[in-house]
Amino acid sequence: MTWNYRVVHTTEDEEEAFAIYEVFYDEQGEPEARTESPSYPAGANIEALREDVRHYLAALDQPVLEDHLFPRHPAP
Repeated sequence: MTWNYRVVHTTEDEEEAFAIYEVFYDEQGEPEARTESPSYPAGANIEALREDVRHYLAALDQPVLEDHLFPRHPAP
């Protein structure tokens, strides 16, 4: 199973939000699950944190995914 960071558009109680989640893909490369909560950049040192931030920035260049694509349980 592969994954990457993606922007997901959610709506809860009529409140819309955009956040970055870890998104997991099936064998055909289609999104099939996401983490329950948005992710945040982290690293064991500044260079690792910088690299993680680069991946977050790359998520902003991808199409936004709609939350209804995902089942209502967290990713593995």
